[in-house]
Amino acid sequence: MKCLVFGLLMLMHGSCFAQYFTGPVPAPVMGYGSFGTHAVDSVLFVNPADSTFVSFVYFPKDISAPAPTVFFLGGNGANTPYGYRPFINLIVSKGYSVVFVPSPTSQPTLTRYHNLNTGFRYAVKNYPRLIDTTRIGFVGHSFGGGASFAIAYDFFKHDNWGSNGRFIVTSAQWYSYAISQQQLENYPENTRLLSFIYDEDAVCDHRMAIDIFRNISIPKEEKDMVYIRSSDAGNYAYDANHVAPNTLHCYDAMDHYTLFRMTDALMDLVFHGNESARKVALGNGHVLQISMPVGLAELEISDTISVRRSESYYGYNYSSYRNPRRNYHVEEPMIVPWISVAVHPAKTQDSIIVYGAEGTAFTLENALGEQVLSGTLPTCEETIDLTPLIPAVYILNCGGERMKIIRQY
Repeated sequence: MKCLVFGLLMLMHGSCFAQYFTGPVPAPVMGYGSFGTHAVDSVLFVNPADSTFVSFVYFPKDISAPAPTVFFLGGNGANTPYGYRPFINLIVSKGYSVVFVPSPTSQPTLTRYHNLNTGFRYAVKNYPRLIDTTRIGFVGHSFGGGASFAIAYDFFKHDNWGSNGRFIVTSAQWYSYAISQQQLENYPENTRLLSFIYDEDAVCDHRMAIDIFRNISIPKEEKDMVYIRSSDAGNYAYDANHVAPNTLHCYDAMDHYTLFRMTDALMDLVFHGNESARKVALGNGHVLQISMPVGLAELEISDTISVRRSESYYGYNYSSYRNPRRNYHVEEPMIVPWISVAVHPAKTQDSIIVYGAEGTAFTLENALGEQVLSGTLPTCEETIDLTPLIPAVYILNCGGERMKIIRQY
């Protein structure tokens, strides 16, 4: 049975979950953000701390020496790397290795941190020919973005990983646990930081990313915060929302010209010392950094990006009891009511994700007011499968909120 399961995993892994590039703006074919020349290979391993899902090391197929390595931390529900495969493939195609370790959402946050830490260490110990721990980076989305600071700190400070170059890239950052104010104020030297926030991210309060960015002791010239706006090109919408970094939602030019391009330049700067890459990676608003192709909104980059929405806009609020850093205000406290529940997407063919409703009961009603589904959401980010239901309009009742959901054909 175990052999059969492993065979199925290999088959799934080999298929790469075909993700098709969409939209009228083409991907770059050269320079930062374009694919490199190295073919991608991989090995699978089981994390000794948690064997629920398989972990991966991706590496250049022609590798002849340990390569600079990126440790990838996915968002809640990212139990496989497939939603990030175009990004991972681009990183490896440039000659670097990537380690992806899942962290099941059903587990407590600090347990997930421990499991990520253990899985990364296991990969380094067992695949030394693929991984150069003197040049490393951490890339995190949502949950993984918030977790990257504490996990990277441990490796930087106690193991001296990244002694020849280290960075952190976060997107749509969630809460950051297990990192103290003192540790942020004494963050390891030679760390670079890129923090991406998305204008229409209704899940993670921008204050989370702004708080860490302002308090971490990385010099201003070695960190940038990137504000990404949605765009319309013809009849195609480039949505700058919470799931934008996950290409299972949508894979298009916004991925390549924002997150991919600037991370690519940052790796060139950090791993190879190429100072010409600084204008794109950490240019503090340099024209080469903010310029976008026709059809995409220009980027805003600053060390002092301010909060633009009240906490009522977000599913996960900065002031929530769930945020261990809720007392480190990034602005004067805003006395506003806020909702604790958010849902994405509102229109779907298969499932929805409910954010911020840990331990909360829910019901789903049809247009006649009849209950067709009910249950309890055990964690802060839960998927509700709608495939047993017919395509129609439904009302989700959860946490005192009534939200319209459309199941499409």
